[in-house]
Amino acid sequence: MAHDRLDLFAALTRAQRSLIPALDVVEGRVGGDAPPAWCEARGWSEYLLALDDAALVHAEANGLGSLLDSARDAPASLVELVAEARVRRLGARLSPPRQ
Repeated sequence: MAHDRLDLFAALTRAQRSLIPALDVVEGRVGGDAPPAWCEARGWSEYLLALDDAALVHAEANGLGSLLDSARDAPASLVELVAEARVRRLGARLSPPRQ
């Protein structure tokens, strides 16, 4: 039982470390023609606005990570955030169900 609590605490701590720096992205809505402030601040706007329709369709169907896997010009911080999200999602799926 104590081990389960430690696992949960560790998982929550890792999730918090990933989420807090990107909280403005999670909370910020995209609206209007101008890129959101969080996108500009991270230097992602130029890259994301340059994506063509085919790339957007691919990303919507397969996830942004699948597009970034082969993108050489993607901003490093965007690639890192998506990679971290993948790790968290994969870890959640691989965790055994609690009894």
